[in-house]
Amino acid sequence: MFTKEEIEELVKAKIESDEKLGEQTAGSGHLSYVSYKLMDFSSKEMPDNNLQIDYNYSTFVETEFTYEPDNPPYEYNHKKRIFITSEKVIIKEEEIFEKSESEPTECTKEDWDKVKEEIMKYIEIFLAKIEWNYGENRAPIKYPPELYELFSEEIGIEYCCKIEMDLGGDEKLYFKSENPFELLTEIKTEFMKRFP
Repeated sequence: MFTKEEIEELVKAKIESDEKLGEQTAGSGHLSYVSYKLMDFSSKEMPDNNLQIDYNYSTFVETEFTYEPDNPPYEYNHKKRIFITSEKVIIKEEEIFEKSESEPTECTKEDWDKVKEEIMKYIEIFLAKIEWNYGENRAPIKYPPELYELFSEEIGIEYCCKIEMDLGGDEKLYFKSENPFELLTEIKTEFMKRFP
């Protein structure tokens, strides 16, 4: 249907349309530069002459304070899947999430504990890297975030995170997912958009 080179060009075009690339100015007035690297991709033919493409890439955010090796660029890893027609029209897209190694269908308490630790570490690194550059040693968010579980008969367990903003209002960010690994990805994606 398509050559490997054509698929690579389709994937790159998709990434470049999804991500905010190039020079950015954050709310604090500091500059950053966002770039990406395509790690790998694969494809397989589907019914109705459609094509499924899975691809992995990383986005990198360099700031005025980026320097190796002590303060390297932020790196965000993405795994995505798109379905395209023979006319190169994307008919569906989704993120790919890693399943728990211990149980293929259900998340365990150990999974949740691991993700909670990763979320705390991610936010701590985020706060350290921005160096509280929102005036008078202020950060855009309050620390620590609130991590908790909700249970309902319809959905089952949902993993949740509440982060209070600290920019002069009472805004809060709420994240929830049935999969704790997806929760971490949602937080990273939102931070990437809000604080480039």
